[in-house]
Amino acid sequence: MVLQKWASQVAALDIGYKSGVEQLKAQKPKIVYLMGADEDLISRSDLSEDTFIIYQGHHGDHGAEIADVVLPGAAYTEKSGTYVNTEGRAQKASFVVAPPGKAREDWQILRALSEILGNPLPYDDLDSLRKRMAEVSPTLTSYDRLEAANFMPLSVELNQKLKTKLSNEPIRAFQTELSDFYMTNSISRASLTMARCVQAYKKNNEPVKQTQSNANP
Repeated sequence: MVLQKWASQVAALDIGYKSGVEQLKAQKPKIVYLMGADEDLISRSDLSEDTFIIYQGHHGDHGAEIADVVLPGAAYTEKSGTYVNTEGRAQKASFVVAPPGKAREDWQILRALSEILGNPLPYDDLDSLRKRMAEVSPTLTSYDRLEAANFMPLSVELNQKLKTKLSNEPIRAFQTELSDFYMTNSISRASLTMARCVQAYKKNNEPVKQTQSNANP
């Protein structure tokens, strides 16, 4: 079993995205399009001085801070969407409230840009979008169904070609604790309530300072 570190990583791989930012840093492209990239994995210093950065997302987090243009998207409560959990199960969600101001659902922004660029995407509503998703990756519309993912034959084949040996080293987590438990995503980082929770937690868990008494024993 492979457990992804980032939310929606499985769904991104399903539709053809490549993981990792090292290649992006090495190529230093002229245009970078950040789709809800809020985890501070890339900075201005990683790119060329003339790189044009477009950010699409919500709550104005790390990605928005370095962008030349911000396209306001909708949060998960403000859009209908498909989400893939850590089991690989696709789940359908519906919006609760409308996006504020000029914010739009992500697919609507991409559809509008494609038309401006003269290459319109082949969908105009949510139903036709989901039909297109089924063409690209049928598992994305198999809602609430756990898809089998057995990579054993592929791993055996790769091992035979590469003639690698399995390591006996124990698996070590890259992170074992969270300094700010309540600030792990763009929504909670923008929340005044969550900020107060962090302050209260730190205050209640401050080490007690030992004071030396002047009294005689």
